[in-house]
Amino acid sequence: MTKLTRRAALKAAAASMLSPGLPLPAMAEAKPVRIGLLTIKTGPLASAGIQMEQGTILFLKHRGQTLAGR
Repeated sequence: MTKLTRRAALKAAAASMLSPGLPLPAMAEAKPVRIGLLTIKTGPLASAGIQMEQGTILFLKHRGQTLAGR
Protein backbone atom coordinates (compact mmCIF):
# COMPACT_ATOMS: atom_id res chain seq x y z
CA MET A 1 0.00 0.00 0.00
CA THR A 2 1.41 3.38 -1.09
CA LYS A 3 1.14 6.35 1.22
CA LEU A 4 -0.14 9.58 -0.40
CA THR A 5 2.00 12.52 0.65
CA ARG A 6 1.08 16.17 0.52
CA ARG A 7 3.71 16.76 -2.16
CA ALA A 8 2.32 14.00 -4.37
CA ALA A 9 -1.22 15.35 -3.96
CA LEU A 10 -0.11 18.87 -4.91
CA LYS A 11 1.77 17.55 -7.95
CA ALA A 12 -1.31 15.62 -9.08
CA ALA A 13 -3.53 18.68 -8.62
CA ALA A 14 -1.13 20.90 -10.56
CA ALA A 15 -0.83 18.35 -13.36
CA SER A 16 -4.59 18.01 -13.66
CA MET A 17 -5.01 21.79 -13.87
CA LEU A 18 -2.32 22.15 -16.55
CA SER A 19 -3.39 19.30 -18.80
CA PRO A 20 -4.65 20.67 -22.15
CA GLY A 21 -7.81 18.57 -22.43
CA LEU A 22 -9.56 19.80 -19.28
CA PRO A 23 -11.65 22.98 -19.15
CA LEU A 24 -10.78 25.67 -16.65
CA PRO A 25 -13.31 26.65 -13.97
CA ALA A 26 -15.60 29.53 -14.90
CA MET A 27 -15.01 32.89 -13.27
CA ALA A 28 -18.06 34.86 -12.19
CA GLU A 29 -18.43 38.45 -13.27
CA ALA A 30 -18.39 41.09 -10.58
CA LYS A 31 -21.81 42.52 -11.34
CA PRO A 32 -23.35 44.85 -8.76
CA VAL A 33 -25.61 43.25 -6.16
CA ARG A 34 -29.13 44.66 -6.08
CA ILE A 35 -30.70 44.89 -2.64
CA GLY A 36 -34.44 44.95 -2.15
CA LEU A 37 -35.84 46.41 1.07
CA LEU A 38 -39.55 46.42 1.82
CA THR A 39 -40.43 49.05 4.41
CA ILE A 40 -43.36 51.18 5.44
CA LYS A 41 -42.88 54.80 4.37
CA THR A 42 -46.26 56.28 5.24
CA GLY A 43 -48.67 56.08 8.11
CA PRO A 44 -48.13 55.58 11.85
CA LEU A 45 -45.29 53.06 11.38
CA ALA A 46 -43.38 55.17 8.84
CA SER A 47 -40.66 56.23 11.28
CA ALA A 48 -39.54 52.63 11.77
CA GLY A 49 -39.47 51.98 8.01
CA ILE A 50 -37.50 55.14 7.33
CA GLN A 51 -35.01 54.21 10.07
CA MET A 52 -34.58 50.76 8.52
CA GLU A 53 -33.78 52.35 5.16
CA GLN A 54 -31.36 54.83 6.73
CA GLY A 55 -29.67 52.00 8.65
CA THR A 56 -29.17 50.00 5.47
CA ILE A 57 -27.71 53.01 3.69
CA LEU A 58 -25.40 53.71 6.66
CA PHE A 59 -24.27 50.06 6.76
CA LEU A 60 -23.35 50.15 3.07
CA LYS A 61 -21.63 53.50 3.49
CA HIS A 62 -19.41 52.12 6.27
CA ARG A 63 -18.60 49.03 4.17
CA GLY A 64 -17.51 51.09 1.16
CA GLN A 65 -20.70 50.36 -0.81
CA THR A 66 -19.75 46.65 -1.01
CA LEU A 67 -21.70 43.60 0.02
CA ALA A 68 -20.31 40.07 -0.21
CA GLY A 69 -17.13 41.46 -1.74
CA ARG A 70 -18.90 43.20 -4.62
